[in-house]
Amino acid sequence: PPAAAAARRRGDVSVFYLCSTTAAAEIAAVAPDARIIVALRDPVAAVRALHAQLVYNGNERETDLANALADEPARRRAAPAPDDGYPPAVRCYRDMVRWAPQIERYIEAFGRSRVHVVRLEDLAAAPVDTFDALCRFLGVDPLPPAAARAALRPRNTARAPRSASLHRWLHHPPPSLRRVVRMGLPGAAR
Repeated sequence: PPAAAAARRRGDVSVFYLCSTTAAAEIAAVAPDARIIVALRDPVAAVRALHAQLVYNGNERETDLANALADEPARRRAAPAPDDGYPPAVRCYRDMVRWAPQIERYIEAFGRSRVHVVRLEDLAAAPVDTFDALCRFLGVDPLPPAAARAALRPRNTARAPRSASLHRWLHHPPPSLRRVVRMGLPGAAR
């Protein structure tokens, strides 16, 4: 977008960049001066949230987290599901929250001074201070405290569909109906 071209800092966001074994090197090849922000939450909370999101999206059929965790050895050997949108590794929840090796890839690619780790617990406990530290890392002016507090209110809280079966069907319709469902119903309506 035109506004982004004039911006002092631009960013790209994906939860899957962190767990990717190649993303750090690929980003460094294109933008070696990039500043990397890693936002981490408590691993147990992250596992619960990822599982809930995948169940909500229809990408996880096992609604019981304990059963999904018990099934991880088989999941590591599984082939990608057709038309799923996620690699099988995403459903290996414990692997997804092994933060240290994931962060290390970025430190190796960019250097420690270009990688800033934010713990979401710190953001919740001291939002303005944590946000100010992030602004200093990026070299941008911090927001006034009231604006920072408003900008840092919780978003994307957990939700569950009224009908898991219907929700899964709408997000992953049978091949014969896929085009009709996706053309006729925007994502939010589904």
